[in-house]
Amino acid sequence: MEESILASVRDALGIEQDSPVFDKEIIPLINTYLMTLEQLGVGQKAFSISDEFTTWASFLDEKEQYEGAKTYVVTRVRLAFDPPTSTHVANALTELYKELEWRLSVQKDAEE
Repeated sequence: MEESILASVRDALGIEQDSPVFDKEIIPLINTYLMTLEQLGVGQKAFSISDEFTTWASFLDEKEQYEGAKTYVVTRVRLAFDPPTSTHVANALTELYKELEWRLSVQKDAEE
């Protein structure tokens, strides 16, 4: 079964899958970071989600980018939606998404 983008972000944030209570806050954040990935050359152009039925496979052409793109979106949404109280954790997550931006763009350049 293909993994839902919204479901994977909910799971990473510790939100129950059958609870859409935060979707109005989470979905715009997800779409923002999907747009950022698209600007890096990863994923479909002009792509967005509106519900739990849109999958990672529908956004990504390449399986190699799947985990990196998923980690990137989840990390960025977590920092924006539910930032850690520890500065050390926040800094580590920030470094993680910056490294992922670089790695995904390097990988995309290598494919071209």
